[in-house]
Amino acid sequence: MKALPWSITTLDMFLSCPRKYQALKVTKEFKEDFSGPEAEFGDMVHKKIASLVNDNVALPSTLDDKLVAHVKNTLSEIPEDGFRIAEIKGALSVHMDACDFFSRDVWMRCILDVMHLQMTEAWIVDWKTGKVKDDSRQLKLFALYIFHTKTKIEKCHTSFEWITKGKSTKETYHRSDIEDLWQEFIPDLKRFKIAHNEDKWDKKPSGLCKEYCPVTNCEFNGKYKGD
Repeated sequence: MKALPWSITTLDMFLSCPRKYQALKVTKEFKEDFSGPEAEFGDMVHKKIASLVNDNVALPSTLDDKLVAHVKNTLSEIPEDGFRIAEIKGALSVHMDACDFFSRDVWMRCILDVMHLQMTEAWIVDWKTGKVKDDSRQLKLFALYIFHTKTKIEKCHTSFEWITKGKSTKETYHRSDIEDLWQEFIPDLKRFKIAHNEDKWDKKPSGLCKEYCPVTNCEFNGKYKGD
């Protein structure tokens, strides 16, 4: 079985539980419910910020003042000159070059909330409306996407902006870091490929299985009723 295209979200899902990944992404026998007030709020905020960046549409007055100030301050820290765009669907092909998000030879996918290019530097911003998490792998992947698709870029500034918490996670990477950055992913991607090739999906029970996993035909799920 050919390995499916991956993103940081699907790779993390696979690592947390290969069986869950198989059920949601390979066989698609179950679906994950992303609805709810928090998800709807996050989606709305991303759309409003995209309208601000792409069309200069002011953020609605209904948003929290501190959130609005955080967004505006983040954007003001990026140089004005250059090319800036929001909500970019990026993808790398199996040949490690840019391709369409749904291309037949797509290998990796990512979504850039804000991309700003200026000469030999790039700025990538990812808006977060949830809990602050100490994990910069997604930022590394953003930088890798930029380095492989924007050949003139030598330095990539990346950040998570936790706009409901007033915090930021910032990392800057250089083109010379490419090999080291890929080492963050290669071991996991090998496991990912082997699982597809062998069609073998191990179960990794955790404290979230009983109440939160949508794969109800697994014995570790709280809704499991047997075969």
